[in-house]
Amino acid sequence: YSGRATSVDNAVALIRAARPGVVLREGHLQVLADVLRNRDVTRTNTLPIGAR
Repeated sequence: YSGRATSVDNAVALIRAARPGVVLREGHLQVLADVLRNRDVTRTNTLPIGAR
């Protein structure tokens, strides 16, 4: 690990800063990673970060 933050790390940090105490589930991280890699992920396959 180079120690340099990845895009996902940065996005997670931004989300946590915006939503203090939010717990990101693995599914959320996977969706986030998919979106960062491929902007064509359909909206129906994504959930709001705060979704239960």
